[in-house]
Amino acid sequence: MGFRRTGTIASLEVFIKWLIFGGVPKYLEEINSKLSLDQNLEELFFKENALFRDEFDKIFKVHFREPKNYYHIIQIIKKDTLILNEISNKLKMKSSGGVKNYIENLKLAGFIRSVNSYFHPKSKYPRYKVSDEFLLFYFHFIDPQRKIYESDNAINYFKNDLTKNLDVWLGFAFENYVINNAMYFAEKMGFSERVKSYGPYYGKKEKVQVDLIYARSDKTITLCEMKFHTRPISTEIIPEINRKIEKLPLKPSESLHKVLIAPNGVSQALLDCEYFEEILTMKDIF
Repeated sequence: MGFRRTGTIASLEVFIKWLIFGGVPKYLEEINSKLSLDQNLEELFFKENALFRDEFDKIFKVHFREPKNYYHIIQIIKKDTLILNEISNKLKMKSSGGVKNYIENLKLAGFIRSVNSYFHPKSKYPRYKVSDEFLLFYFHFIDPQRKIYESDNAINYFKNDLTKNLDVWLGFAFENYVINNAMYFAEKMGFSERVKSYGPYYGKKEKVQVDLIYARSDKTITLCEMKFHTRPISTEIIPEINRKIEKLPLKPSESLHKVLIAPNGVSQALLDCEYFEEILTMKDIF
């Protein structure tokens, strides 16, 4: 799934709407620019006869004959990236045939994608994750509370729960967005022609996870950390990144290029440290 845009993203709030609805023109056209983010979500999801109240059901019925099986797969990988056998075990189905075909169909529809670790770019056992922005939002906030969502308490649920948890979810959604558009970001940083492989790194043994790593032909490893906060990122991030670097299986011949992608910017204290070789904010991304 490539980088999708329908125009210039001028503000943080507009970008948040993009993270929720993706680059689908049909969805973006329904956003009322005169309303706040909260007001748009209330109108489009939670009010009686809201436009997107049954959107998920419509999407899956159009694409698939057996929507229930596809629904269960999305449920399983909505938070975790799992390999085929792990998905099959959770479904209690054989990985050959049925489950594999379901996954391929979800990939073709653009709902999920396979993700290989930078250290294993040609792995026979890729991990699968939900890549569609709208589905990520739906399965995090709407699906777990379908009964409430379809009742008269929908507005109260929205005001009391969704608004409290949205900031945390946006961090997850932004990470997903950058991974989906990794080559766009490589181009922005000026090394897209030197990318050999890229992907997240999951080190179960080392208990470490890095959002995104690029392997480059110039013997440079670009480590990207994504942070989506309403406040600027400060120096507390440095020990966190140092712990990750210590556990990475880097070669002595490789140079490390540390990048922070933070739409809402960073503090002057972090800039003064000169810890990151590159920092991308909203104005750099778009």
